[in-house]
Amino acid sequence: MKKTIKTGPVILAAAFMLLNLAGQAGAFCVHNRSSAVMHVRQTSNGSLWKPFVVTLNPGEQACCSWETKDCNKSGGRKDYVGFEVVTKSCDGNEIEVSACIGYKIPADANLYIRDEAHCVTFSCHEEP
Repeated sequence: MKKTIKTGPVILAAAFMLLNLAGQAGAFCVHNRSSAVMHVRQTSNGSLWKPFVVTLNPGEQACCSWETKDCNKSGGRKDYVGFEVVTKSCDGNEIEVSACIGYKIPADANLYIRDEAHCVTFSCHEEP
């Protein structure tokens, strides 16, 4: 009796992973490199109905392809998208602290949120 190995599901899974990685290369990503939970909202060049809105714990990231109209309605890879990043005060108060407001990056770039002073001031930096 000849043994048959079904490779269809394996090939399909590998193709999906490659397509997913290719999509990440053409996406904006927001990386939380701070010590606080960050609330990120896209404020320009995104969908009014389904904007990019995400809550990121320290060390987390979220991405959206520049080809997705909800994340980049003008459609150009180097068109700018803007963000508002806020957090809650780390001292137990429910005071909202702005990390960066109106910060813009190209639709295929990375936005990094970092602590300048632990849970006091934050900054945003663009990296390709």
